[in-house]
Amino acid sequence: RKVHVPLTSLETPAVLEARDITAESFTARWEPTFRAMGYIVNLRRSHVAVNDEDFTVLREDFDNCKGYEGYPDWAVPFYGNLDDYTNMPGWQAPNGPVTLDGMFGLDNSWKKYEEISLTSPSLDLSADGGRFRVVLKVKGTAGQTLNATCGETVKSHTLTDDAEEFTLDFDNGSASTTIKFEFDGEGYLFFDDIAIMQTVHAGESVTENVGNYDTGEPVTEYTFSGLNAHAGDIYEYTVTAWSYSLGEDGVWGPNVYSEASEPQRVTIPDTSGINEAFTAGETPRVC
Repeated sequence: RKVHVPLTSLETPAVLEARDITAESFTARWEPTFRAMGYIVNLRRSHVAVNDEDFTVLREDFDNCKGYEGYPDWAVPFYGNLDDYTNMPGWQAPNGPVTLDGMFGLDNSWKKYEEISLTSPSLDLSADGGRFRVVLKVKGTAGQTLNATCGETVKSHTLTDDAEEFTLDFDNGSASTTIKFEFDGEGYLFFDDIAIMQTVHAGESVTENVGNYDTGEPVTEYTFSGLNAHAGDIYEYTVTAWSYSLGEDGVWGPNVYSEASEPQRVTIPDTSGINEAFTAGETPRVC
């Protein structure tokens, strides 16, 4: 009789010091986790402004979304968690999610029965007295009204064209801020790009959530290049192991995940090789 060893949990990965650290790249490393099928590397950046500057705290381009050109595909995120569709973990859309190629959207067909919304991850937006901007690029139908809710504040924009880019200004950011997006009207509304930005004053520190990257295989290192880095910037990465679960009957089941590792800090060297042409919020390239 064939015996199957169930797989219902994974040990937490042990991170190692990064190597090949330059102004534009570094390689994150960790020890292998027994029975892991892949790893998720989460990357954050702490930045101290030398001068007053605009800083992109979060940039989501939804390039991981797949679909058909001009025709929606009904996405099925696991319990509304969009980590498979986004650069940064923590986005939520519990009902009515749809996708186009490179866009994530909401389907209001069932709005009278359930909440149809997209909610951002929790962000630290306490800098600059809580003032921040949300820059959105959307595709929908003229006459639809997008509503963005942060705490008790709701900002709205009514589309005058089927595709628009616009900015909503808030002044109530905190150390733990989420923004919920909904829309009034029929049909679909797709998000092509969402950027959340703040003015950071000289000497102030701000944290950017760079992204969440799945290795897709059981490798033990991951190289980030094209970093939006300045001398003295501190990057921090954590690693989470994942695998399909396995029952006693030998049937594979839903993914299981380890706890995230302890964070590993990476300090960018003080060198004149930093490329100032990179703009805040640009997603790094992965090799």
